[in-house]
Amino acid sequence: MKSKLTYVSQIGLCVKDLDTAIAGMEKVFGRQPDRLGETPKRKRFYKGKEAEFGAKLAFYNFANIEIELMQPIYGESDWTHYLESGREGLHHFRFSVDDFRGVVNEMEDKGIPVLMEGTSVKSDELKWALFDTERLIKFPVEIFNEFEFKDGALSKEK
Repeated sequence: MKSKLTYVSQIGLCVKDLDTAIAGMEKVFGRQPDRLGETPKRKRFYKGKEAEFGAKLAFYNFANIEIELMQPIYGESDWTHYLESGREGLHHFRFSVDDFRGVVNEMEDKGIPVLMEGTSVKSDELKWALFDTERLIKFPVEIFNEFEFKDGALSKEK
Protein backbone atom coordinates (compact mmCIF):
# COMPACT_ATOMS: atom_id res chain seq x y z
CA MET A 1 0.00 0.00 0.00
CA LYS A 2 1.38 3.40 -0.98
CA SER A 3 1.69 5.88 1.88
CA LYS A 4 -0.39 9.04 1.81
CA LEU A 5 2.27 10.68 4.00
CA THR A 6 4.48 12.12 1.28
CA TYR A 7 4.42 15.92 1.64
CA VAL A 8 6.21 17.25 4.72
CA SER A 9 4.89 20.75 5.31
CA GLN A 10 5.97 21.54 8.87
CA ILE A 11 8.52 20.78 11.53
CA GLY A 12 7.19 21.41 15.04
CA LEU A 13 9.44 22.33 17.95
CA CYS A 14 8.21 22.31 21.53
CA VAL A 15 9.93 24.93 23.70
CA LYS A 16 9.83 25.98 27.34
CA ASP A 17 10.19 29.69 26.57
CA LEU A 18 8.88 31.04 23.27
CA ASP A 19 10.54 34.46 23.66
CA THR A 20 13.96 32.83 24.15
CA ALA A 21 13.39 30.58 21.13
CA ILE A 22 12.36 33.57 18.98
CA ALA A 23 15.51 35.42 20.07
CA GLY A 24 17.56 32.37 19.08
CA MET A 25 15.88 32.19 15.66
CA GLU A 26 16.66 35.89 15.19
CA LYS A 27 20.32 35.34 16.03
CA VAL A 28 20.72 32.22 13.85
CA PHE A 29 18.51 33.12 10.88
CA GLY A 30 18.16 36.92 11.19
CA ARG A 31 14.37 36.59 11.13
CA GLN A 32 11.35 37.35 13.23
CA PRO A 33 8.31 35.04 13.03
CA ASP A 34 6.03 35.32 10.02
CA ARG A 35 3.07 34.79 12.40
CA LEU A 36 2.61 34.84 16.17
CA GLY A 37 -0.38 33.83 18.22
CA GLU A 38 -2.05 31.42 20.58
CA THR A 39 -4.10 28.34 19.91
CA PRO A 40 -7.75 29.37 19.66
CA LYS A 41 -10.19 28.10 22.26
CA ARG A 42 -11.79 25.49 20.05
CA LYS A 43 -12.84 21.89 20.60
CA ARG A 44 -9.78 19.62 20.92
CA PHE A 45 -9.08 16.06 21.92
CA TYR A 46 -6.22 14.45 23.84
CA LYS A 47 -5.97 10.67 24.11
CA GLY A 48 -9.50 10.29 22.76
CA LYS A 49 -11.19 12.64 25.23
CA GLU A 50 -12.29 16.22 24.78
CA ALA A 51 -9.67 18.42 26.44
CA GLU A 52 -8.74 22.04 27.00
CA PHE A 53 -5.12 22.84 26.25
CA GLY A 54 -3.30 25.63 24.52
CA ALA A 55 0.02 27.08 23.50
CA LYS A 56 1.72 30.25 22.38
CA LEU A 57 2.89 29.81 18.80
CA ALA A 58 5.41 31.27 16.38
CA PHE A 59 5.58 30.32 12.70
CA TYR A 60 8.46 30.74 10.25
CA ASN A 61 8.19 30.01 6.52
CA PHE A 62 11.29 28.50 4.93
CA ALA A 63 10.58 27.59 1.26
CA ASN A 64 8.05 24.74 1.45
CA ILE A 65 8.63 23.98 5.16
CA GLU A 66 6.97 25.83 7.99
CA ILE A 67 8.76 25.84 11.35
CA GLU A 68 6.32 25.96 14.27
CA LEU A 69 7.50 26.84 17.76
CA MET A 70 5.05 25.85 20.53
CA GLN A 71 5.13 26.80 24.20
CA PRO A 72 2.34 25.08 26.15
CA ILE A 73 0.50 27.54 28.41
CA TYR A 74 -2.41 25.57 29.88
CA GLY A 75 -3.98 22.13 30.09
CA GLU A 76 -2.68 18.61 29.68
CA SER A 77 -1.39 17.77 26.21
CA ASP A 78 1.36 15.92 24.43
CA TRP A 79 3.23 19.24 24.44
CA THR A 80 3.24 19.42 28.24
CA HIS A 81 4.09 15.70 28.48
CA TYR A 82 7.02 16.28 26.11
CA LEU A 83 8.49 19.11 28.18
CA GLU A 84 7.81 17.36 31.50
CA SER A 85 9.82 14.38 30.24
CA GLY A 86 12.86 16.67 30.09
CA ARG A 87 12.90 17.17 26.34
CA GLU A 88 12.78 20.32 24.27
CA GLY A 89 13.09 20.76 20.52
CA LEU A 90 11.89 18.48 17.72
CA HIS A 91 8.33 17.49 18.51
CA HIS A 92 6.72 16.47 15.21
CA PHE A 93 6.79 16.36 11.44
CA ARG A 94 3.52 17.45 9.82
CA PHE A 95 2.33 16.02 6.53
CA SER A 96 -0.27 17.82 4.42
CA VAL A 97 -2.85 15.36 3.11
CA ASP A 98 -5.82 15.34 0.76
CA ASP A 99 -7.68 12.51 2.54
CA PHE A 100 -7.67 13.30 6.26
CA ARG A 101 -10.18 10.64 7.30
CA GLY A 102 -8.50 8.06 5.04
CA VAL A 103 -5.11 8.65 6.68
CA VAL A 104 -6.64 8.47 10.18
CA ASN A 105 -8.31 5.16 9.27
CA GLU A 106 -5.08 3.75 7.77
CA MET A 107 -3.05 4.68 10.83
CA GLU A 108 -5.65 3.22 13.19
CA ASP A 109 -5.70 0.02 11.08
CA LYS A 110 -1.93 -0.17 11.74
CA GLY A 111 -2.56 0.15 15.48
CA ILE A 112 -1.41 3.78 15.57
CA PRO A 113 -4.03 5.90 17.37
CA VAL A 114 -4.63 9.63 17.20
CA LEU A 115 -2.99 11.22 20.24
CA MET A 116 -4.27 14.81 19.86
CA GLU A 117 -6.49 16.56 17.34
CA GLY A 118 -8.21 19.82 16.69
CA THR A 119 -8.89 22.59 14.21
CA SER A 120 -6.27 24.91 12.81
CA VAL A 121 -5.46 28.42 13.95
CA LYS A 122 -6.04 29.36 10.28
CA SER A 123 -9.62 28.09 9.82
CA ASP A 124 -12.28 25.85 11.36
CA GLU A 125 -12.29 23.85 8.09
CA LEU A 126 -8.64 22.93 8.54
CA LYS A 127 -7.99 20.01 10.87
CA TRP A 128 -4.87 18.49 12.34
CA ALA A 129 -4.25 15.18 14.05
CA LEU A 130 -1.15 14.07 15.93
CA PHE A 131 -0.49 10.31 15.95
CA ASP A 132 1.07 8.25 18.72
CA THR A 133 4.16 7.25 16.72
CA GLU A 134 6.79 8.17 19.29
CA ARG A 135 7.34 4.58 20.42
CA LEU A 136 8.01 3.60 16.80
CA ILE A 137 10.06 6.51 15.40
CA LYS A 138 10.83 8.68 18.47
CA PHE A 139 8.55 11.59 17.49
CA PRO A 140 4.87 12.09 16.67
CA VAL A 141 3.60 12.42 13.11
CA GLU A 142 0.94 15.06 12.44
CA ILE A 143 -1.40 15.41 9.49
CA PHE A 144 -3.14 18.53 8.20
CA ASN A 145 -5.99 18.58 5.67
CA GLU A 146 -4.92 21.73 3.83
CA PHE A 147 -5.00 19.90 0.48
CA GLU A 148 -8.71 19.16 0.94
CA PHE A 149 -9.62 22.84 1.18
CA LYS A 150 -8.44 25.85 -0.75
CA ASP A 151 -10.44 29.06 -0.42
CA GLY A 152 -13.30 27.07 1.11
CA ALA A 153 -13.57 24.60 -1.78
CA LEU A 154 -12.46 21.00 -2.04
CA SER A 155 -9.08 20.93 -3.73
CA LYS A 156 -6.44 18.35 -4.65
CA GLU A 157 -3.75 20.92 -5.45
CA LYS A 158 -0.38 20.33 -3.88
